[in-house]
Amino acid sequence: MNNDVTSGSRAFNRLEMQVSQALIFIVELYRADDFLVTLDYYDDLTIFDDESMESGVSYYQLKSEEQITITKILHEDWLKKLYDHFAENEMIINELGLIVCDDIKHGNRKIVTDPKKSVAKLDDSIKDKIICDLASKYCCDKESIDLNKMIFMKTIIKKDSHRIIAEQQLSGLLFALHPDLTLKTAKTIFNSLFMLLTKRQTVELSADCDKGIVRERKSVSKKEINEIIDYSRYITMPEFREISKSSFMDQNLVEKHSLIYTEILTDSHK
Repeated sequence: MNNDVTSGSRAFNRLEMQVSQALIFIVELYRADDFLVTLDYYDDLTIFDDESMESGVSYYQLKSEEQITITKILHEDWLKKLYDHFAENEMIINELGLIVCDDIKHGNRKIVTDPKKSVAKLDDSIKDKIICDLASKYCCDKESIDLNKMIFMKTIIKKDSHRIIAEQQLSGLLFALHPDLTLKTAKTIFNSLFMLLTKRQTVELSADCDKGIVRERKSVSKKEINEIIDYSRYITMPEFREISKSSFMDQNLVEKHSLIYTEILTDSHK
C-alpha cells in the first residue's frame, strides 16, 4: 500500500474516531438540560453548555497515537493549541482537554492512567515542564500560565473498535431510558446519530463563520438527538410494520429502509 493510501486511511479513521468520541460525550451529557456538540471546527470536538453557544464551553483534541509522552505532547504543541482558546474568546471555558487512547508516559513512568487527570495536579516536576514550555511559546512569565482548566483524558474507545464501543455505550443509555426498546431500534438510533454526526463533521466552513451557521451545519444539539430517538422508535409501531409487510419488503432491506424512514421523519419536523 502506498503512502498516500495509508495516510488517507489513517485520516479517515481519525475522523471516524472523532464521531465515536462525540457519541461517548453525548451519552455522558445526555441527562444535562441542554448541550451542543460541534465537530471539527473550533477544535476536534467542542461542547457548549447550551444551544445558544453563549455560555460555558469546552474544547477537546483527540489523539489516536500510541506511546504518547509529555515530550511528544509539548513538541507537537498539542497543549498550546488548546491553550490558544483562552485568547480567542471571552466565554467561560469549562475544560481544555487532550483526549488520548493510551497511557501518557514521562520517561518510563505512566503519569496518566485514569479516565481524567487535571494537568494542574500532575507532579510538580512535570507541571513545571509544561508551564515553562507554554511560557516560552507565549513569551510571558511562568506565573501567567494557568493550568487549572486543562485536563488529560483517557478515552474508552480504541482505534480498531471505536464504533463498536460507541454503539455499546449508546445502547446502554437507550435501554436505561426505554426498557421496552428493541435491539433493532437501538441500532437504528445509533446508525442515524452516527450518520448525522458524520454529515455535520464533513461540512467545510470558513474560519470566520457566524455562530448560527456553525450551529446549523457543524453541530448537533440535544433537541436533534431527542428527535432522532423519538422518530426512530416509530419503526417499531404498527405503521412501519404494516408498510414493510404490505410492500413485501425483503427482510435484508428492513434496516436500510428504517433508517430512511427515520431520516424523513426527522427532516419533516425541522
